[in-house]
Amino acid sequence: MNLVKAPAAQQNALRNAKGGGTAYLLGNYVLVDLDDKPDAPSEAELAEALGLPLCELQQAKYQWDDNGRSVHYLFAGSDDYGKNSALGALLPAVDVQTGKALIFVADRKTQATNFTPPPAPPVIREILASAAPVAALPQVSKPVTPSSLDYLKRCLSHIDPDLEYQQWAAVIAGTVDRFGHDQQAFDLLNKWSAGGCKYAGESDVSKHWRSYNAGGGVTFATVTALAREGGMGGVEAFKSWCRNNPVIHSSPLSEVRGMSICGQSQQMLASLERDVFALERLVLMNQITIFFAPPNSGKTLLTVHFLIEAAKQGDIDPTRVIYVNADDTPRGAATKASLFEQYKMNMLVPGHNGFHSDDLYPLIERLISANEARGVIIVMDTLRRFFNSMDHESTKVFGELSRRFINAGGTMLVLGHTNKNKSEAGKNRYEGTQGTVNDADAVYVLDVKSSKLNDDVTKYYVTFEASPEVGGKLRGDNELSASYSFVRYEKQTYNQLINSISKVSSSDAELTEVQRSVQSNVDNINYIEHLISKGISRRTELIKAIHDGCELSRSRATKLLDLHTGENWNNGHRWRVLKGDSEAPAAKLYQLLTNHRGCPPDKTGKLVKLELVPS
Repeated sequence: MNLVKAPAAQQNALRNAKGGGTAYLLGNYVLVDLDDKPDAPSEAELAEALGLPLCELQQAKYQWDDNGRSVHYLFAGSDDYGKNSALGALLPAVDVQTGKALIFVADRKTQATNFTPPPAPPVIREILASAAPVAALPQVSKPVTPSSLDYLKRCLSHIDPDLEYQQWAAVIAGTVDRFGHDQQAFDLLNKWSAGGCKYAGESDVSKHWRSYNAGGGVTFATVTALAREGGMGGVEAFKSWCRNNPVIHSSPLSEVRGMSICGQSQQMLASLERDVFALERLVLMNQITIFFAPPNSGKTLLTVHFLIEAAKQGDIDPTRVIYVNADDTPRGAATKASLFEQYKMNMLVPGHNGFHSDDLYPLIERLISANEARGVIIVMDTLRRFFNSMDHESTKVFGELSRRFINAGGTMLVLGHTNKNKSEAGKNRYEGTQGTVNDADAVYVLDVKSSKLNDDVTKYYVTFEASPEVGGKLRGDNELSASYSFVRYEKQTYNQLINSISKVSSSDAELTEVQRSVQSNVDNINYIEHLISKGISRRTELIKAIHDGCELSRSRATKLLDLHTGENWNNGHRWRVLKGDSEAPAAKLYQLLTNHRGCPPDKTGKLVKLELVPS
């Protein structure tokens, strides 16, 4: 073959991009490039389109990739073709090139050495004729405005043009997805690419540009993500994205008429879910719900439990659950993901698989614009990872976006923290401004109580409260209050923790730890009363006697003694503490609140039920 080597700049650029090999100008030769794409034809289909027997087409094969699906065929042509390139004119994913276009001969997977290209079939002349129609390109689905082009320019300014090939191609594909085949957008892309050392010429950029279509799978979010990695702020990107996607109307009145929902009410009512609960009777479909709770109170645990139970019962489509876990350890995220995998739910974790917290808002925008929001449940864990609840502007952006999301059929659950300072009544308060609560349809403030069952086991009681007294609210038939319990102990697996969850009555959850202890430690309390009544009243000797007689650890014996020390019988107190006597003035002495007749353990060592004697 009499191929002329490409200029040094293009030669070096292609070598850097593709590895070892040599770049040539095609000149009179014709390259038929069969790309590895989903819509690419088979080799037999290509042979039929070229009017050649399959065996003759295979004789023209001179280069292929590792998997054998991307193949280059070379033919001997002429110098009077009207065009240098015709992408898609023969078949989808097939590019025909000649003249000033480049051919890159790799060092392997090739038979270019001593290769004689066969004559180009007649159809090649028709394709490359000056009057041959160019394959139609899709129209732009969104308006291309000066501001949107400026936004593209700013994004590209934060992206290194010497990316890995796949990322470089993704920038082009993502730009086509947003701007279609707009010439101004192409000029910006070509100028950006030309700033790198790997630039292989405008024809190379054009080839890739024309090979992609809007809706091909790579979106403009890829471009913004790469721009963010290059230093462009996520908030700036999101606000600019919103500004650069305007809705164009002919006049203010037509704008009002176009936005009015009057005339669509029945259609909207028919499309909306009935008041269907997504999670328990706490989260309604098509609503924004917020759970505010203290850190490590079990809000994530209970939410995971609610999702799994709803998936089991068929109340939700688990494949449309998007749990954004932005407040967890790697092990914690992996453990929860292993549960979600069983039900085909989705979990996004910042820093994994290209996802970042700043990607969530654009993702929601795309769900809305693609009409894919219906039935989707997004869980944001936790609120502070996505917006500043103390900032009115940040809260406003979240409120507007989430409201559009649920109006499009989605459901939003946000997990937030309570304020570290409780109310005057001792209740937890939500963290953030009133605007956060105003934007939600349902707000629950969680209260947590715990009770030691023994040295190693603690039972927790969590109450979801939506009353205005705690800052909650409801816009549906949700439960005003609901309580759940779970048990924690050492070396417990997450599955065991999940399985320990049960719904309990509000009265049970409202019991204080000391009141719960009165019910569960009757025998131990009676024995302590017996010890005190027999004169064992000094703290150190009393703790030792409790440890020995009740078979409790010293720490548990001390906890039980202190828990029931006080002056109020109704609050669970059973003895008071006094100052020491003359022999030991610094000692703590214990005295019963009432007169009790107790008795020691029986001969088996078991505690017997004691009878109370009124004072």
